[in-house]
Amino acid sequence: MKILIYSDCFIFGGSEKVIENLLKSDALTNKFDLQFYYAYNKRYKKSIDKKFPNFTNIHSVAIASAFSKWGYESQLTNNKSPLQQLYLKLRYVCSLVFEKTSINNIYNYTQLLTLFKKERPDILYINNGGYPGAQSCRIAALAASKAGISNVVFNVNNLASAQKNKFDIWLDRKVNTAVKVFVTASKAAKEKLIIERKFDACKCVDIPNTLLKEEEVNSKLINGCLRNEFNVKHHEVVIGSAGLLTHRKGFNVLIDAIQLLKEINCQFKVFIFGEGEQRPFLQKMIAYYKLQQVIFLPGFRNNMQKYIIDFDVLVCPSIANEDFPYIILEAMLLRKPIIGTNIAGIPEQVLNNHNGYIIKPGSAQALAEALKKFLFDKEKLKTMGLNSYNRYSNNFSNELIIYQYNQLFNSLN
Repeated sequence: MKILIYSDCFIFGGSEKVIENLLKSDALTNKFDLQFYYAYNKRYKKSIDKKFPNFTNIHSVAIASAFSKWGYESQLTNNKSPLQQLYLKLRYVCSLVFEKTSINNIYNYTQLLTLFKKERPDILYINNGGYPGAQSCRIAALAASKAGISNVVFNVNNLASAQKNKFDIWLDRKVNTAVKVFVTASKAAKEKLIIERKFDACKCVDIPNTLLKEEEVNSKLINGCLRNEFNVKHHEVVIGSAGLLTHRKGFNVLIDAIQLLKEINCQFKVFIFGEGEQRPFLQKMIAYYKLQQVIFLPGFRNNMQKYIIDFDVLVCPSIANEDFPYIILEAMLLRKPIIGTNIAGIPEQVLNNHNGYIIKPGSAQALAEALKKFLFDKEKLKTMGLNSYNRYSNNFSNELIIYQYNQLFNSLN
């Protein structure tokens, strides 16, 4: 069977890891003809070329959206002449106008309909960052229906938002009719999709996220580099976190929690890896609390496993818009206990009092209390870390999750 995967996203981020898992799975590629088409933009293509240097089944398609080459790239105005910057800004404004007036929907529908009629896949797999997410993903479902593709799988990688207007309601009804299966990574995201977007419950399934090349993400094969790079002493507890430095990730709550722990008789250091627009704000918070020698923002790292292996505990303090964080899966495989918030799929990864603690989102006090339980109990760190590893192996291993996708695709034959 031919499976055509379609995605429209401005970066190859967390939601795209689902695609990477599918394309790099021998169990699937030996059985199915997988073809991947993505909405073109330079930044996305750069990631594709890096991650899939020898793949011949990956192609771009010209899609008009604010995320596409007509939109996102027009914001990259550095080192441009004033005239070039004006042109790029006008082009960006035009892309937004096209989006608001639905002119882009007509264009995208035509592009995708032509593609689907040409490729004629047995299954169309639409990978969307969230819902509604990229509008071209919803348009793809409609184009697939017109092209006669009856097996449409729509993957949603975040919590769905509520319907906003009559057009939203109309489009969702069309999507619900065109799609055979909706896939989410968490049960929480599945329920949200049913409640907020009114999709048929019988069409919705949850298949958890998983990690690629698990043998490489293994504590026995990784030498940690965090303690050496940052001169962290052996007796100091390492509290780690990572992600986009943006409001929804809740790193400001973590900093507030550390301020509450400043006077306790325990030596520890905190590392928050990542980049984002909230970096200046977080730096000001750290300076205001005089925590420059305790909390560090080292920036983005490609090889996060080499840093996570030196964490004593991972904190995922998200306050909104999560689903099934990959950083938690990596920490679980690396035998780390986790403190996470009661959001989306996090409580499905972290069982309270088993492989970590689940706390109220946005509560610095609750986070501080959870951290105290680890800071003064090294045996608990070890026990809960082992529980994390066992929970990952039994519920989220690559072999298990790919098997579930295999079963899904086979059921559509």
